[in-house]
This record gives sequence, structure tokens and C-alpha cells, in this order.
Amino acid sequence: MPTTAITSLIFVLLLLLTTTSAAQILGLDSFLTQQSRLDPQAINDSFLSLPSSLKKSFSSHFPQPHIPSLISSILSLTLPLSINLRLIGPFSPDAPALLSSFLSSASQPLHHYHVISPFEYQSHSLSIQHSLHLDVSLSPPSLASQLSQSLTSQISATTSSLRSSLLSIPFSSVDSIIKQDFEKEKPINGIYLYLLNLGPQSKPYAYTYSHGDSSPAFPKCLGTIWTGKDRYLWIDLAAGPVDYGPALSGEGLLPRGEFHPLATLHGRPKSQRALYADLASLVWSAYQSVAFKDMVIAVRTRNTQTVSDYNCNGHHVFTQTRELERPLVGSILQSMWGVSPTHLLWSPRHNSTLVDYTWSVGQTPFGPFSEVSSLSFVQKDAARRNVLLTSLNQSITSAVDVLESIAAHGGDRKLLKQNQHVEFIQRWNLFKYKLDKAVSALSHLDFEMALYYLRSSDHDMYAIHDLVYHASKEVEASLVCFKDPPFPWKSVSLSAFGFLAFFYVYAKRDKLFRNKRKQF
Repeated sequence: MPTTAITSLIFVLLLLLTTTSAAQILGLDSFLTQQSRLDPQAINDSFLSLPSSLKKSFSSHFPQPHIPSLISSILSLTLPLSINLRLIGPFSPDAPALLSSFLSSASQPLHHYHVISPFEYQSHSLSIQHSLHLDVSLSPPSLASQLSQSLTSQISATTSSLRSSLLSIPFSSVDSIIKQDFEKEKPINGIYLYLLNLGPQSKPYAYTYSHGDSSPAFPKCLGTIWTGKDRYLWIDLAAGPVDYGPALSGEGLLPRGEFHPLATLHGRPKSQRALYADLASLVWSAYQSVAFKDMVIAVRTRNTQTVSDYNCNGHHVFTQTRELERPLVGSILQSMWGVSPTHLLWSPRHNSTLVDYTWSVGQTPFGPFSEVSSLSFVQKDAARRNVLLTSLNQSITSAVDVLESIAAHGGDRKLLKQNQHVEFIQRWNLFKYKLDKAVSALSHLDFEMALYYLRSSDHDMYAIHDLVYHASKEVEASLVCFKDPPFPWKSVSLSAFGFLAFFYVYAKRDKLFRNKRKQF
């Protein structure tokens, strides 16, 4: 057969195999999608209504299970996080490449999700890993021009304050423009972070997040960041510099002036690599951890306000002790949905929590530096994501337990009978497929679909546990019978004859030896 014909035949066969495999996956996808519409809470076991052709594909088109490989695959689930970084202003052309390099280095090796737990005996990491998918690009000059015009207009219309060297600019003057640009990105894939470098202005400024002017009795903490209700946030690198944190010392104290994490463009000039290294660390610090607390206690005091131990832009922060809305919202988020406060981070190196108030201004219900009680996308996404991550972690732990139980009984082929083994293979492959789909839905921030796949996979894991339980009960100890050796009559007879002869001689020794003496 000519070489061309052989090549064409191989190509056709590969195409047919690929088409068949894709058709099976598409068939399963459409089936599960239909099931999610009919049973969005996954109350029923989808395996029971799975077509027989799809069941056979799970047992015939997948390799035979190898328990260590199955454990390794289930523990290697990785959730990709998509971050779209938009640079606004006069950034250098090589800025996207440098930032991508620094952030990629910071994200390697893969990291597990961390748990902030008040109990020392609990593990501080989940079984799921996360990876960073980064897209860095320069925004069009028209966006920077529009923002500069709005900012210049606000600075010109704002009068200087005697209490602060910074002009108080409403955050909405910039946020409305950023939000319009963000909405052009639909469909949204991941989180968008805008870094603004609008250059020096006629007066130093920072952003205010509430109405009204600051006063000695009601000081307002200015900032340079904003986190939207939709999945975007922005940082104005030219604003400030601002400082906030403990007044004198203590955990969470931030460097002042040009050494503040948000004051990258202030102070002495830096090299391009040093500048973008600082920006990369700023972006990396924006990630949140998973937290689990136990109790919410609301205490209303008689005093209306008290001076706290915190400082913001050179002024003490007053705590409004009778306004409990923000503390209660933050506490409920912690206790019910495991949302960590914006100032708490987990440090694997220290095996403990660290306090960082960098992100504690603006739209957050946590901390003393904000008066806003509404939730940004960070808290809303974290509340839903953390529930799903906890459920996914429990599914992985349960799967590892049942696989280790199978291995302890000698493996799946020794433990399970033929019909049980076929169902185990089908159930396991469907379970793993649903977990992969749940991770994919989580990476696309489709929390409803991820919840369906996780709940649906619980039915398969329960069935696998049931199979292993009943199979282990049926295991019987096998007895190996040995044939007894023949009785050694010859040796016993000789031994008995020798013993009797010895006994006879011993009994007649006097008579025998007397006869001998008479002869002599």
C-alpha cells in the first residue's frame, strides 16, 4: 500500500476516534445540562437515569483503575484564577511583559487554598490548588485622557481642607468611567484590575467614599482604591500618599509616605524593574483567604463613639459604637460563609495569620477605616466560593478515604465482584467528570452550575461508599487445608523394640552379670 494511502487511512481513523470521543463527551454534557434544568438542586441521582450507552462508555473507554493513580488525580485538582490587568496611563511598552513575569514567578509553585482557623488542630490548607491565569494589557490612550479630564475638573472644583493636605475627591468621578469601560468587556471572564497612572496633578488628592465633609468629631479616611460591586477594582497610583493602620505600633502597622504599598509612584524615582516588582507585589497581595469562625457577638454600648487605637492620614479614627450594621454584616459573613476580613491574610511561612490593612478602605464591611456597609464583588464572590470550596474539599477527602479502604482490602479487583466492579468504574469516572466540571464552572465564576455538579457528585460518592461497604462485609477468610503426613510405623516400631530390649537388659542385669562372673 502506498505511503500516502497509509497516512490518509491513519488520519481518517484518528479523526473517527476523536469524533467518537467528542460525541460521547458532548452527549454527557447535554445530558447533565438537561438534568441541571430539571433538577437544579441535584436531589435525584443522575446515574440512575443515565443512558446505557453513556454508562458503557465509562467502563469501556477509560483505562482500568489503578488506586494510587486515582488518589493522585483527585488530589491534583487545580482551580485556575483569571486576572485581567489593565494599565492606564504612560506605562512603558514592556510593562505587560515585566508584570507578567513577576506575577508568574510569584504564583509558582501552585498554592493550596488556605484556611484561617481558630483551632490549632485543624489543617490550614484545603486539598484544592489554585493557579494564576494572567492577562496584562495597555488600555487605549482615550481612557486615560477621559479619566484625566474628569480628575482635573474635580480637583479644580474642590476647596482645600485645613485638616488635611489631601483634597477629598469623590471616588465616583473615576469609578463611573472605569465601570463603563469594564462593561464593554462582556462577557466577563475573571476579575479586572485597573492600575491608574494619570501623572502628577496640581494638588495632592485622595478619594472619599461617603458623603459629607470630614470633621474633628467625624473624621473620614481617604484612600486610593475602590472595589466595585461588579468584578473589577482600581488603584490610582498617583493619588495620595495615604497612610492608615495602628496609631503608633502593633500588628498591621503600614509604612508611612513613599514606603506605603500604595505609594509606588511617590518618593524617589525607581528603576523600571523595581517599579513593576512593587506593582506585582501589590497585585499579588489582593488575594483573599478562606476563614472559618464560630460565633457572632453584638454589643451595644451607652457611649456613641470612642477614640480607637487606629490612625488615618495623621488623625485618630473614631469608632461609632452604637452603629452595629457594619460589624454585624462583617461578623455574619465570617461565621456563616467563611469570608475572611480584608485585613487578615494567611502566611504559610509563619503558619499563622498576618494583619495587612492595605485593602481595608473603600467598599468593605470590615475594619475601622471604612464607613461603607455595602458589599463589593470580593465579599459576594467569596461567600459563595468558600461554600463550594468547602464542599469540594469534603468530596476529595471522602474519595481518598474510600480509595484507601479499597487498597487496604487488596485492591478493587480482589474486593469487588464483577458486577460491583463495573458499577464502581462507571460511578468513579462519572464522579471525577462531575468534579472536573465543578472546577471548570468555578473558574468561570458560574457558582450555580458548580453547586449542581458538586451536589450531583455526592450521589456517586455515596454509591461508591455503599459498594465498598457491602463488598467488605462479604469478604470471607479462606482456609487452606494441608494433608496430614503418614504415621511413621517403622521408626516407631524400631524405637519401641530398642526401648523394650534396653529395659529387659536393665531388668536382668544382676542375673546376666552374675553368670559372667561365674565363668571367670
